[in-house]
Amino acid sequence: MDVMARVRSGLVAVVVLGSMGWAPAAGAGARPDPVASPRGLTGMEPIASEFDVMTRLQKSWGHGKAAKDNGKDVVGAFRMLCGAGVIKDVDNIVAFGRRSPHTHQIAGNEGTTATSTYRDLRTSGSSSCGNEANRTNYWMPVLLNGRGEYVQPDYLLLYYKRRPASDPKCQGFNDAVQAQGKCVPLPNGLRMIAGYDFATGKAEGLHFNCAGGPDTKNKRNLEELQATCPANKQFIATVTFPSCWDGENLDSADHRSHMAYPGYGSRGWLKCPSSHPYVIPTLEQKYAFSQAPGEVYSYASDAQVPGAKRGETGHGDFFEAWDPVAKQMWEDNCLNKRLNCSGGDLGNGWQIKGADKPRYGWKNPRRLVRMTEAQPEQGHSAHGH
Repeated sequence: MDVMARVRSGLVAVVVLGSMGWAPAAGAGARPDPVASPRGLTGMEPIASEFDVMTRLQKSWGHGKAAKDNGKDVVGAFRMLCGAGVIKDVDNIVAFGRRSPHTHQIAGNEGTTATSTYRDLRTSGSSSCGNEANRTNYWMPVLLNGRGEYVQPDYLLLYYKRRPASDPKCQGFNDAVQAQGKCVPLPNGLRMIAGYDFATGKAEGLHFNCAGGPDTKNKRNLEELQATCPANKQFIATVTFPSCWDGENLDSADHRSHMAYPGYGSRGWLKCPSSHPYVIPTLEQKYAFSQAPGEVYSYASDAQVPGAKRGETGHGDFFEAWDPVAKQMWEDNCLNKRLNCSGGDLGNGWQIKGADKPRYGWKNPRRLVRMTEAQPEQGHSAHGH
């Protein structure tokens, strides 16, 4: 059947925004979205966009040709670019209906609020990730420069990858073929967090690296990064999300337990734990930041952990809200046909408009934002498209 027919100085950030009169929403703390998946492996009931998604697409790279094979790589890849988005004192996963413990840089749906649900994200809001075909929210704690300013990224690269569903290693646990688990599509409305865990002090999936060297090795925090990365180089903050899902829940009490990372163990091949047998596309969020001499970087969340190294508390949040048609296009083509798709190329001759580069270009013209400019609930777009 045709796919069209199937159809987000650090010691003061919280104090400054907290003084602006943010009031908890009515019903604070009660989440309308269910934790248990109402449609099994599908997740939430898919919600069609209020527009024809084809109006948000264009012929890929001007020629309309299908993306190329991903060569010797065993996974199919889908990538797209996002603008910086908005700065908001909002976290509708951890702090639904109330003020977030720290301020966030939120990409994707720019209309998100502390009470936004899956339906809210799917049916309204502009997006800094190409256009409204991707209203998913992606966020990290906002970056600070030690001078009373927020530092916005130049861009966010989204990288989804997974073996094709037809791959023998994707058919469920089978040690004879060294299978990872059962590969399934990205569930509608999935919420998850990766990176620093305030409950355990561990930071699985988080690293930093200096773009262009001289030392491009992954670093654990911003102190290590700035010790070897010159101020004239960009740095990349990467959060890699877990890809093993329990197949039953779209969230969990700690926003992590329903997900798990695959591991090699003593087997010698990558495999999901038996408690999380389903393999969804791996997501990497890569934030690219320009630096300036004399700036000392930290995350707004660092102030919550006394003694933490700068940047150590970095983490990423994800709230799925893709247009179901666009999502199925890149899953069916880029992933399941093992193609190499970039710039919002959906693999089938169509491409998400505006997903090959932020609207403002490769450098954010509003890199710095005074802390007092960002409003807790309304946010500050800062030309973040």
